[in-house]
Amino acid sequence: MRFTLRASMTTPTSVTLRHITSKALERAKLTTAYALLERDVFRTHGSTAVRHLTDDERRQLARLEHDIGWRRLRRIAVIATIRTIRRWFRELISQPERAKSPGGENRTSTETELEIVRLATENGWGSDAWGAKRIVGEMLKLGVVIAKSTVSAVLRRHGVPPAPQRGRVQDGDHVIVHDPATTAAIDFAQVMILDQGRICQMSILIAIHLGTREIEIVHVAHDPDGRITVQCARNLTMEGVGFFKRLGIKTVIMDRDPIFTQDFRHLLAEAGSEPHRIAPRCPWENGYAERFIRSLKENLLRKCLFTSESALRLALAEFQIYFNHERPHQGIDNRTVLGNSDVPQSMGKVVRIPRVGGLINHYERVA
Repeated sequence: MRFTLRASMTTPTSVTLRHITSKALERAKLTTAYALLERDVFRTHGSTAVRHLTDDERRQLARLEHDIGWRRLRRIAVIATIRTIRRWFRELISQPERAKSPGGENRTSTETELEIVRLATENGWGSDAWGAKRIVGEMLKLGVVIAKSTVSAVLRRHGVPPAPQRGRVQDGDHVIVHDPATTAAIDFAQVMILDQGRICQMSILIAIHLGTREIEIVHVAHDPDGRITVQCARNLTMEGVGFFKRLGIKTVIMDRDPIFTQDFRHLLAEAGSEPHRIAPRCPWENGYAERFIRSLKENLLRKCLFTSESALRLALAEFQIYFNHERPHQGIDNRTVLGNSDVPQSMGKVVRIPRVGGLINHYERVA
């Protein structure tokens, strides 16, 4: 994400980011809408959905593709190629045949149609998205008398979904866009271990950089409290070596767990890493950290019973090396997070390098 800085004439040091942020927010909303629409289409028609789409569904997909940008969605469009969706837009929306009604009168004027589409798209946020009746009333205020069925037909023809669908994908007022290059997320994972004959729960504080997916096992403790998290904040923001300082982190996403105390958040803010607390009961807003914790549990924590805290720490240290340097990451085109950028060898013997006693394996070619 690029940020544009503009100095005000009256306040030379002021920074204006509103325009860029609003554009990024709009792109995020539209991308979410497109992903949900594709999901619904696949649920309705199955894996061969592209062969069974109705014209209305093609219009909706083409409208969203056009609004987001063909190139931007090239990476996420699944149901059809960009060329096919552009053809749908051309044939069904931008250059449709101007058919006449059975009575011989021309269809609704182009100006009126564009105004209807504008009202629907500019007021599609949240559960109060404008439906056909609401648009009829607004058009009446503008001196245009039009029927509800005509408004519905115009929206359908232009690929604009009904109001419940438009509102559904944008419901909620906690949508915030962050720059992945300067954003990290933190969270706690829990695991049960057997220590000196008794079972106890250990808490693992992890941090992940959204841009590169690099992770850091910050701390491991039994029943951590505010004093421990404050010390973790100092370690993370230590000049030159701290995870946040080294990566230039400006925003830290976290949940509302009381263990992230006010002192903890204050230390982060003082060091230039502004804390962002997600909305209550919305773990998906901290999706990067939640997804890494899932990988940590599936790949390591659920595969064995640790018999001491030191064994857990050793396994976590090996897993961090594996995750950052050896594991191909699907989210970044199957590259390793901090791996070698050289072209891999295609000749030589393939050898297995076991991690954590063989629970995890890494493979390399040797000459």
